Amino acid sequence: MTFEQVANPNLGPSAQRPNLLTNGGFEIWQRGNGPFTANGVYTADRWRTSIIGTDTISVSASSTSLDAGSSVQAAVTFTLGTGGGGTILHQYLVETTYTYQLGGKTLTLSMRVRCSTANAVRLGIYNSTAWTYGAYHSGSGNFETLSVSVAVPVAPSQIWAGASFAASCTAYLDNAMLVVGSTPADYVPMHPADDLARCLRYYEKQQLRAAQYGVAGSQLEWWQSFKAVKAVSPTITLADTGSTNIGTINSAFTNTVGTDLYGLTTAVGTSALYTTWTAEANP
Repeated sequence: MTFEQVANPNLGPSAQRPNLLTNGGFEIWQRGNGPFTANGVYTADRWRTSIIGTDTISVSASSTSLDAGSSVQAAVTFTLGTGGGGTILHQYLVETTYTYQLGGKTLTLSMRVRCSTANAVRLGIYNSTAWTYGAYHSGSGNFETLSVSVAVPVAPSQIWAGASFAASCTAYLDNAMLVVGSTPADYVPMHPADDLARCLRYYEKQQLRAAQYGVAGSQLEWWQSFKAVKAVSPTITLADTGSTNIGTINSAFTNTVGTDLYGLTTAVGTSALYTTWTAEANP
């Protein structure tokens, strides 16, 4: 008996393949439900705005008129200015060891998109040298599966993949897949634990409540381990911070596995603090 591997062009969309995207189902929104309107900000986890010219965009989590097999989608309200179709909601793969493993391969992005405006939304992939775009949504008002394929250079420095906007519209994005090969793949959800673990590699939020007895002027420190090893050493942001007998709360010695939060006591006795902090690691 002999076995032959089926060539990718002969695969059907239902043939399961690993999704190279993080949070491809737009299910995880750790930063809140929006609306997100600024340029270069993350909306749903790992989905980032890139606004060109005088275009405007607003991205929110939505649970209205969902596609089959979904609980949350991205609702995008877009107004065309001078962007000329360049504004995009995308993910980008820039971790060198990861992108180099994709060198010389063909990648295909697919996504479920609902829109009532023709020629407004299409998918695009930047392969380190140029953008390649797929066909526009027809404007049917229904979910359609859009896709685009591109050949990747041997040593790509970065790969961008997402939905591009060329006309004012409201569009709903869901269930995206980025796979190796020239055939689009039907969306296959990850287990929620695995999906969240991917997101936590780049962003997480934690709380610290701590108390300790000390003399005035002593430094109190609390090492905080991250829930997941970060892609790079993250930026730590402190919010909702309060304290008793402690001055300014700071972070130090941050690396990919944790950070040290500390403060100086202002009086002898029990010192306490509470804070909500986030770690954001965008390579």
